[in-house]
Amino acid sequence: MDRDVEPMWRFWFQQDIYTKLPTQCSSLAELKDTLPDKVNVTIGINEIHDAVVDWDEINTDNPFLGDYTLTGTLTEQDKSFDHKVCILNPKTLYFFDCAADSSDYFDKLQKSASGLLNSKPDQAYTPENHAGYQGEEDTDFGRYNGFGLYHNGWWAKENKPIEYVFDLAPGEYTVATGYQEWWSTERGIKISAVIKNSDGSQSELTAKNFILGNHDYALVQELTFTVPNTDENLSSVIIRVEKTDSPDPVLSFIGLVKDSPS
Repeated sequence: MDRDVEPMWRFWFQQDIYTKLPTQCSSLAELKDTLPDKVNVTIGINEIHDAVVDWDEINTDNPFLGDYTLTGTLTEQDKSFDHKVCILNPKTLYFFDCAADSSDYFDKLQKSASGLLNSKPDQAYTPENHAGYQGEEDTDFGRYNGFGLYHNGWWAKENKPIEYVFDLAPGEYTVATGYQEWWSTERGIKISAVIKNSDGSQSELTAKNFILGNHDYALVQELTFTVPNTDENLSSVIIRVEKTDSPDPVLSFIGLVKDSPS
């Protein structure tokens, strides 16, 4: 995908960086490959060319979506600065910013993911739109109002799961779910992909358990699953987020990417 660049970045200690820095990437791996080793900078009245910059270590094995902030240190000048980059996967098929009526991140994704199928930041599932949450607000889940991708979302009512349904063709998919702990509580959470069978029963395709720590911020959990060939063109798959112990789960966003056909 094309990356947006910013030709100048002004920092709190009144320095100007004139080297182009990435502002949008498709993954942390792409971000790591894109960051420059040296920058041109003006500090006060001094203009410095090819100043060495040491960036925070980026764990490319960790999935991530949203605004990623890293620190660069000008080693010879003993100065540090923060730089924010928006991580957008251009292969995204569906993305829901949970409980959001408007979403800056979703607006950016619409411009970068040509195959994005939903036109609203969040929506209830219907057979016509093929994707969305199921259940009723204030009965099955409540709304947490905040600002930004991780700062709003759904919280499950007592002993209830949070569920999104997707009508999918056969193939391999990866679902990315985002979390932030809003109330300083540790939560044991299970995320599963469950297919609806023609006889009305359900079969679990895959699942994983994880802990949302009481201070976790911008946590992403991924799950890869395969939709089998069936007599139907599309199969309904439920992505279920539920508790493994007390308390109940929360969810900030959910996104779906098709990795390969069956």
